[in-house]
Amino acid sequence: TDITLTVEDANTCSETLAITAPDCNCPVVDAPMISVNTVEYCSGETIPTLSVTVGLGETADWYDAPIGGNLLVDNETSYTPTVAGTYYVEAQNTTTLCTSSTRIPVVLTENALPIAPMYSANGTICSTNSGSVSVTNPIGTSIYSLVGVAPVLASQTGTSFSDLAPGTYELTETNVFGCTSPAVTIVIESNCTTATPDINNTFVNTAVKGNVLTNDEDLEGDI
Repeated sequence: TDITLTVEDANTCSETLAITAPDCNCPVVDAPMISVNTVEYCSGETIPTLSVTVGLGETADWYDAPIGGNLLVDNETSYTPTVAGTYYVEAQNTTTLCTSSTRIPVVLTENALPIAPMYSANGTICSTNSGSVSVTNPIGTSIYSLVGVAPVLASQTGTSFSDLAPGTYELTETNVFGCTSPAVTIVIESNCTTATPDINNTFVNTAVKGNVLTNDEDLEGDI
């Protein structure tokens, strides 16, 4: 039986609340089940779909509040929000339309990307495979990866990288949430030509026989 509850204080101010009697013909409907209550994604990624499991002959309704609130989508066991936040889902029997007595919260969290890592590098080398890169002020919970772009080299992790050949590399940071920073490009160049002062001789009306070269040293042997 539905009842009306009225409360009155000493100043004869009153408040009335209508109470609807529960439908005792409704079977018990268990709340939906979810494997994890918090779903995370990285900024810039596609927002993941939230999903729950309900009993046989049941579906789910999604709301923006634990009680009352706005119905976001009905008759669906999955829901894809447009923004991060907390969402609430209840189960519904598709025959009797009876619902679970509680809604379970599902938290959707957006994690920020780390900034591109700072580094120091030996960017110009002469001897083969002597380049090096070190991460400046690394964060202990992050993973730093260096990959060769040209030439293509497999990714290696750490905070200090040595024995690098000339080429182009990309350095990234992946934080504790699994989000990866934008890549910073590092170029290691090879420069083995050592210049020495030229001989300042001037030949006037004098024949020069043989090859005429400067006295620069070309240790690479490509001149």
